[in-house]
Amino acid sequence: MDHLTDKQILTMLTESVPDGALAEHVSQCDTCAGKLQALEASWDILGQWTVDRPDVDLTDRVLDRVRAGAIIKLKQPKALIRVAASILIGAGAGSWLGRSTAQPISDQQVSEAIYLDVLTLNSSTGLTKPLLEEGQE
Repeated sequence: MDHLTDKQILTMLTESVPDGALAEHVSQCDTCAGKLQALEASWDILGQWTVDRPDVDLTDRVLDRVRAGAIIKLKQPKALIRVAASILIGAGAGSWLGRSTAQPISDQQVSEAIYLDVLTLNSSTGLTKPLLEEGQE
């Protein structure tokens, strides 16, 4: 069996009854056992961590204002509209400029271009020199 993944080791930590095959692998594999011990130490430290609750809970205040119909005003609504308009104009211009006017090339045109390339003197295929030498004999 390959080494256990971090997810499998974490599953072993969180389940009250770990999977027998995983537990057996950890008992036989020093690498996985070391990972499990390191994760257990981190798990224990995180378990001791307490979260401080704030003294003031603003949830009720905000909900009361929303229920009362208080409008949340943006400080710069015109700036937001300008940014949105700029994005739309940029996207539209990019779409318009990006349209291609090139015509599709047929398979026949491609094959003719390849055959013409083979017959030119400066061909990258290197076949022209033997063809020309063959014709001179």
